Amino acid sequence: MFTDIVGYTRIMSADAKQALKILRRNRAIHIKNIDKHRGWLIKEMGDGIMAHFERPIEATFCARDIQLDARSLLCKLRIGVHYGEVTIENNDVFGDGVNIAARLQSIADPGGVFISENVYEAIEKDCDILFDEVGEIILKNVRKPIAAFSIADKDFPKTSRRRKKELMGSEKVEAIAVLPFQSLSGDADQQYLVDGMHDALITELSHIKSLRVISRTSTLRYRESTLSMSQIGEELGVDAVVEATVLKHEDKVRIQVQLIKIIKVEEHLWAQSYDRELKDVLAMYHEVVKDITGKIGAKLTPAESAQLDQADKVNPGAYEAYLKGMFYWGKLRRKDLEKSLEYFSEAVNIDPKFAPAYIGMAAVWGGRTQMGFVNPQVAMPHIYRNMYKSIDLDENLSDSYFFRATLSVWTDWDWEKGYKSFERALKINPNLAIAKAYFAHLLIILGKKDEAIEEIESAIQLDPFNVLFQSLYGMVLNYARRYQRAKAI
Repeated sequence: MFTDIVGYTRIMSADAKQALKILRRNRAIHIKNIDKHRGWLIKEMGDGIMAHFERPIEATFCARDIQLDARSLLCKLRIGVHYGEVTIENNDVFGDGVNIAARLQSIADPGGVFISENVYEAIEKDCDILFDEVGEIILKNVRKPIAAFSIADKDFPKTSRRRKKELMGSEKVEAIAVLPFQSLSGDADQQYLVDGMHDALITELSHIKSLRVISRTSTLRYRESTLSMSQIGEELGVDAVVEATVLKHEDKVRIQVQLIKIIKVEEHLWAQSYDRELKDVLAMYHEVVKDITGKIGAKLTPAESAQLDQADKVNPGAYEAYLKGMFYWGKLRRKDLEKSLEYFSEAVNIDPKFAPAYIGMAAVWGGRTQMGFVNPQVAMPHIYRNMYKSIDLDENLSDSYFFRATLSVWTDWDWEKGYKSFERALKINPNLAIAKAYFAHLLIILGKKDEAIEEIESAIQLDPFNVLFQSLYGMVLNYARRYQRAKAI
């Protein structure tokens, strides 16, 4: 374990007397915690301290406790911890293990602790500390990149995505957010169309497995935001953002899309206008996705490329009725759910083969039941009939399989069928955050604790401001007996 006082030279230049007080207090904090965790203080190097421990978990807990105690100092510390081979000679320690720990300390966030992957793998299952993956970092005089993690408990600094990218030396766009679309018509009655097209583009981008695409729930908070693109991107943990405007006239629609990269500096990458008849709207979404993924160099599988080259036409009347149904469904009030059901019914009356409207009707009946507006005995036949109808019409609707998964698990108690349905939903849409969150709940039921934590943490990455997912995360951690981490959520 290596520790260092941030900016100690500057502190010494400004007030030598105060700097010495800080140094003495810092030494006392270290000695207390190194002894507490059965470590060995090897040496002091100015304002830096090196210590050795028998087990990586003791070193990590010691680093955490030192940082917590150091909050009483008028400065911040950086700490690095590595687990590896060393040579002990003449009361000193040498080797790559020492070098890596020192390099991790030098790049840690002020007030933070960076640990190597070796430490993380050795302690993760026995340690109740919350960690954040920093990424693979090239360290000076170290032959191979080192995967690093930072302590992410309460009161510890968060390593920003921008800084992670800088540390990794990467400018690749791997995570993207589509901000709420803006209407150019000035007509409030067209908000259903604007919101629906926003949701549709997110869904189409979400089918690309190599991209992490932020869910609509978390992007909606930026509808009227005055934050810069870089600030929004940092809050959402993405490398690029998409903005778009929508204008509809009769059965024609125009969207103007721009792509802004925010790694290192804010950079406008691309802009394009698309004019289509509403019947060709699905083909338009696919074209936008192809253009965006092409500009950022996203890797597409052959199946994803083939899917983007195909698009059915839609009946404009059915599609608009469906978008109106989705607009009212999201409000979850009794009158809005009734209105939503009317629009979904209108959509299937216009086009009986329009699968999304059937899963919409199933969702409305489910919502009415869950909110206590309709007796379950009345609702369940409608839910099952419409859900299975949507699957019969279109085997590639992830929402249908997610809905079937929740019914299988929490209504039919058929965990095997639910498991397979969750897998199918996430195969179609790898970025379907809600499926990941509920799948984590099933995995906990099945005793698959590590997989459950992985899925719920992935869901939160995709939808970081979703309070329901935060609650489910706490539940998963509690069932996995990670009590301290659960309390911190």
